[in-house]
Amino acid sequence: MFAGGRITDLTLADEELTTPDGSPIDLRGVTIDGSLSLEQATVTVPLLLGNAAITGDLNLAGATFTEPVSLAGADIGGQLTFHDTDIDGGIAANGLNAGFVDARGLTVNGPAIFREASFNANTRFARSTFNGDLSFADAEWRLLADFAATSIAGTAEFTRVSVGGDLRMNAATVRSAVILTGASVDGETRFSHSVLHGDLIAKDASFEGECDFEDLRSTGTLVDFENAEFGGYTTFSLSEIDGAVRFAEARFSDEFWFTHVTCASDVTFRGSRGEAFVHLRDSTFNSDLTLSDAEFAHQSFLAGSTIAGDLNARQARFEHFQFSATVNGTADFRKTLFDARSIFTNSVFNQQVWFDNASFAGGPDFSDSTFKRAVSFTDTEFLVEPTFSDARFGIEPDLDAAEYPQSSSAELASDRRNLIVARPEDLLHYGHTLPVSAVEDDIVVPAAGVEIFEVPVSRAKMVTAALNELDQSAWYQRFDRSVELARTAISQLELSSDQRAELVFGVTVDPDAENAESYLQEARLVAAYTKSDGSDTFTFSYLDEDLAPIDHMITISSADDAFEYGPSVGTHLEYRTAIFRRQLFEQTLLEQGNSDSQYSLDAVPALVAISRL
Repeated sequence: MFAGGRITDLTLADEELTTPDGSPIDLRGVTIDGSLSLEQATVTVPLLLGNAAITGDLNLAGATFTEPVSLAGADIGGQLTFHDTDIDGGIAANGLNAGFVDARGLTVNGPAIFREASFNANTRFARSTFNGDLSFADAEWRLLADFAATSIAGTAEFTRVSVGGDLRMNAATVRSAVILTGASVDGETRFSHSVLHGDLIAKDASFEGECDFEDLRSTGTLVDFENAEFGGYTTFSLSEIDGAVRFAEARFSDEFWFTHVTCASDVTFRGSRGEAFVHLRDSTFNSDLTLSDAEFAHQSFLAGSTIAGDLNARQARFEHFQFSATVNGTADFRKTLFDARSIFTNSVFNQQVWFDNASFAGGPDFSDSTFKRAVSFTDTEFLVEPTFSDARFGIEPDLDAAEYPQSSSAELASDRRNLIVARPEDLLHYGHTLPVSAVEDDIVVPAAGVEIFEVPVSRAKMVTAALNELDQSAWYQRFDRSVELARTAISQLELSSDQRAELVFGVTVDPDAENAESYLQEARLVAAYTKSDGSDTFTFSYLDEDLAPIDHMITISSADDAFEYGPSVGTHLEYRTAIFRRQLFEQTLLEQGNSDSQYSLDAVPALVAISRL
């Protein structure tokens, strides 16, 4: 009727609009310098606004359309309002460009197509009803995309969407699939309390903000987040999922909660990585659970969960790991690395269990666990003695098939079974040697080591004060990894009873800091070495050539009486005592101007060895 024309404000509110022959109202390509209002109107023929340009608002609030509506390629400069609008026959709005959209309470009978649409302000489709397929594939939102409490009878497609704000689909009901493949959401993602009767597919999606899928009810065949990235706190707690669950190769940068979840089918975290807490506690896995090749770099928990099928954790890597779960099928931990504490207390294994070629860097605790069938420890590496107190075995295991690299250590008190050590393969430049002659007469040290070696009294006093004032948690945070490496480095030197070794620690300091915690920023092990009596060679079990972060060095002896059983099983308190006493002693020598005891002379072999690497 006005296709390609140019008009000004047009108000048709409360009107009943039709054409004599039932042909469409054709406003395709029209330019409206102002607003178009069809508020509360009734339109009984198709409305075509494809490629229209409206500089003001498009108000369709409360209107009834008995035939299809087309906004394909339209450009709406002002607000687009679909509030409580009814559209029969579907809507085509692919390529739509709009600002603020109020579509709350919208009802569309038929397909709703918003593919490649662009929204420059908040869009609200909350409490809308789509009685057909809904597609926003390749759409872009600069801010909020709100679909809370929406009802969708068909497929909800959000493939490759880009959302600059929050994506809300909480309390929604979708009768078919929800597809978020390749989606990118910068803000929060909300699916809590939603009911999905089809699949949920979010492969290769990226969620930067908090993700809330709590109390999700999924009755489809698949929930798939393969290769997805979760940047914020993520929860699926209290959910019930009938189909298979896939988090294969997913990455969690913040806490991940999957607690009190009931899963009817297989669940996989194969190859996933968790940077923070991973909670799989108190959940019911009614089929298989796969953790193979996963890496949980912080603390992870399965305590209180039940796995009705098989557990596959082959070649996984766990930091602090609390299992304490029940497995009705087989449990496979072959070639798995446990980098810190591994707690299996009160676990129940009803079928075969394998720990072959696994490695435990912390004291594994199997107390009160039940192994009803065979359990295998062939070539299992226990770097710290395991605990099997009150464990029950249906078939007695062959613990002699395991390896105990530090079994020559003294009988340890129970509180030392919780120690964590580094793995021998983590020891840098293990076996490196240096002739004693290299530290005699004119020595050569790396340029970065000159300032470290020439220590002003003021810095020595500040380091001493910081070591003294740090609370224990701050100490642990800074020295944890270096102490783990020191324990293993000492054990690998295989010292005789009358032989000593030196451990060189380096610290990073901030001279402008206002307190001890911010002054002493980082600690690391620089070197571990020994020299046998009569030998003309220093032998290193650890040597870190990167001196760039180091501002100050402190060397302690393996013979320091702070160590009750030796540094290979030294506690953090013993290491702290030894390091502080040596630092205080060296500070005193510097204050006295003692030229015969140049500061940290025991660090010289390490510096010279680094210069020769």
